[in-house]
Amino acid sequence: MIFINIVPIVQIFEARRYMMQLIKKNWLLVVILAAAFFLRVYQLGHLSIWVDEYIHALRAKNMVTGAPSIGFENNGILLTYSIYPFFKIFGTSDFWARFPSVLYAVGSIFMLFLVTKRLFNVKIAYISIVLLTFSQYHIFWSRIARNYSIFLFTFLVAVYLFLKFFEHREQLKGFFKKIDISGKYFLFFLLAVGISFLTHPLTFFIAFGAGAYCLIVFTLNLFKKKERSFLNKYAVIAYIFTIGLFFIFSPSLAAAMKSFLTNFLPERSAEWVVPKWDRLETLFETKKNETFNMYLSIIKSDYSKLFFLGFPGLILSYFLNKKSGAFIMGMFVVPFLLMSYIYREPALPRYLLYIYPFFLVSIAVTIYFVVDKIIGRYISQKLVNNKVIKLAGIVCLVLLSPVKEAWNMVSTEKHGRVISKTMSHWYFTNWKEAAVKISETSKPTDKIITTGVNSLKYYTNIVDCYHYRQRVYDTKQHKYVPLTVDSTTVYHANSLQGIQRILADNDRVWLVVDYYFDNVFSDPAAKAYLIKMMEYKPEYSNNDIRVFLYDKNKPKKTYNSLVEIVHTGKRRSLEYFMNVNQIGSNPQLIVEAEGLNFTNELKIMVNKQYYAVPNAVTGSLYQQTKNPALRQVFSISIPKDKLKVGRNSIIFEYIDKVANEKIDGVTIYNIQLRP
Repeated sequence: MIFINIVPIVQIFEARRYMMQLIKKNWLLVVILAAAFFLRVYQLGHLSIWVDEYIHALRAKNMVTGAPSIGFENNGILLTYSIYPFFKIFGTSDFWARFPSVLYAVGSIFMLFLVTKRLFNVKIAYISIVLLTFSQYHIFWSRIARNYSIFLFTFLVAVYLFLKFFEHREQLKGFFKKIDISGKYFLFFLLAVGISFLTHPLTFFIAFGAGAYCLIVFTLNLFKKKERSFLNKYAVIAYIFTIGLFFIFSPSLAAAMKSFLTNFLPERSAEWVVPKWDRLETLFETKKNETFNMYLSIIKSDYSKLFFLGFPGLILSYFLNKKSGAFIMGMFVVPFLLMSYIYREPALPRYLLYIYPFFLVSIAVTIYFVVDKIIGRYISQKLVNNKVIKLAGIVCLVLLSPVKEAWNMVSTEKHGRVISKTMSHWYFTNWKEAAVKISETSKPTDKIITTGVNSLKYYTNIVDCYHYRQRVYDTKQHKYVPLTVDSTTVYHANSLQGIQRILADNDRVWLVVDYYFDNVFSDPAAKAYLIKMMEYKPEYSNNDIRVFLYDKNKPKKTYNSLVEIVHTGKRRSLEYFMNVNQIGSNPQLIVEAEGLNFTNELKIMVNKQYYAVPNAVTGSLYQQTKNPALRQVFSISIPKDKLKVGRNSIIFEYIDKVANEKIDGVTIYNIQLRP
């Protein structure tokens, strides 16, 4: 006889029934979280990994492959270890590098729901998370393999646990009853703060927020005889907070305070806590409100139609719940002002992310107050609480959100700047397309000289990548100087001699560069040498990246003095100069170019006052091929009076308003002035 233990089966069915009931009861929360997940995961891997994302992505890739790792997570080690299992299971990809950030972002929306529900009520909680779900600012930073999404999540967990231990709702016993806090949740809070510190040093602002909250509540209680006390938990924290402010914000004690804090915090975190007063004096004189305006512009840009509701919400929250109003003030206004005027460097749009949800809560408070407390007086509460009316209200809220801008951002097919510069300075350079093509045809012995070493190491399996940079900014001399070369390095691209050695000792060398190839960090002699020796590969290149190849077994066939590309993303070239000793009767500008489809596609500005336009059908190969887009020579007559003896300036401009263009952009290889 066979006996079957049915207990586990029953337990499975019971768990399934409980889960279904839970989803049915909280269906709106599930729908909102699902929408949040979709907006953050859609086309997640389309854009190339950005510079800072390699800190985690490349480290995780190295952990999987066993290659030498890069230990510079910069307070984001937990994100690296979150990426690692996805790389291990699914393989290295941009999608899986960013996927943990999406999960943490959705988790942060859920945590905001719990925090707001505890502070106010479930209605304000739902309004708050709808606002955060469709926030373009939050969506952008949710789709980045950097530690800001995980920081927001861990910070909100710590905030929630602070409310759980400090504003407890449970019966206490013994010592904890005397001090009126929950010991269990206090330990969880300390653990959460420690974990949050591993994601970002800005976690220390939770101390300012909690301290300001207690100070405000303590001050308000002084006006009420029943709640007035000089020894309760609010009073004690208020005293400690006030004394702490004195020590931290005293310029004369800054050095001593920093030394003291290094006993408990990493040196980098201690530097964040103690203000640099000498530097602040200069900033107060020269850039008084610059950082404040930068953070304020994020609020105005994200919810441009609703942001004004946030400011009255900070006041109205006191009418709904005195302590909750004080908490929102402490967790948003205090850090906002401190980051704007005291902790103002580094000042970047992403640093507002961890307190931004509290401003959205204040918007939600105003909306709730208007609908429930004002409009609700004149219509039936039954109508206000009707499910259809509530759903219609959420739809209206979504329509007033930046959902259109958010969708355009996540669905874009182009690299570059995908969000307003107000909310992020990041420009997504298309390293992936070029690197993947190189990886498909590269050989094990190939070497790479590149301005994006991490990009090539991440997207290819070529180990020997050398950073192209020959100059560095000297802070003492206040100017750019040649980079000091490490003599112990076998190969390097930090000088012309180092580059010459790489080409001399290897059969195949790739050059993969972005705009850094043209800026002040690049030595003109090194750049000219590489252009002379290497063959430009347009089939590997794109609007962001130029790819060249030096193949010792296949000598370069055509000479070129430059490789300048103008296109829709870069309409104007660098300025080039040509010297002439004398000017004849019929001067000619000789241009060797590729990709010229129409006569009015390229303009050449001579001495910043005259435009010369190459005729597409006058190229040296046009009569044979009838194809103006081929690489060929164009000759353009220049009026004699537009030139001058000595140095003449040439700038190329691309006109992108051309219909039916087969090739985007024009590549210029050579220019010559025949006077």
